[in-house]
Amino acid sequence: PRRLKKGVTFLGHAESNNTSSNVSYCIVDVTDPTTIKPKWRETFTKAVSFFVMHWIHDKDVAFRNIFSCLKFNGEFLFNCICDTASIVKVIRAVEHDGRWRNHLKSRGFTYTIFPWPGNDVAGLKRLVEECGFKVKVCRSRRQRQYIACDEVFRTSVRPFLPHFDYIPNEMHEDVWKIAWGSCDNDGGKSGKIW
Repeated sequence: PRRLKKGVTFLGHAESNNTSSNVSYCIVDVTDPTTIKPKWRETFTKAVSFFVMHWIHDKDVAFRNIFSCLKFNGEFLFNCICDTASIVKVIRAVEHDGRWRNHLKSRGFTYTIFPWPGNDVAGLKRLVEECGFKVKVCRSRRQRQYIACDEVFRTSVRPFLPHFDYIPNEMHEDVWKIAWGSCDNDGGKSGKIW
């Protein structure tokens, strides 16, 4: 429900700030074929998905539904966070710290991120091909970004840490210390690489 509310808010923002006669906005569960409108089947030449696939557990169903909406020789460009990504390292460090783990459990918090195994590029390629696509490029690349200070880090990472909604406010600074500490140091500079 919380994500749906945010989706509706984003949808409204997009509709009022990016209007065009050839653009429409819909909230769809890409893992539910019944939400894919029949008029979308074999309609699009391209589909793009950045930083979404790691939120989807049933990737094979999602890929098949996306494929069904593409015209012959249509293209699908996407990325998927791997379990070796720095953000996953940060998330796991926060989740597993015993100081607030019980707060998360007692409030029923579960984090639903499904990163692809970083050492299984061949498996991802095979899955995408099994869903109907011809794969042009499939690779694993660790994106490393320099973060100069804690403030920039907090702004960048906060959307990935809904944990804060379940952890008492007086513990938030400690959570940030764990998160910041789980990133790689930048060889002598005061910032971090993630």
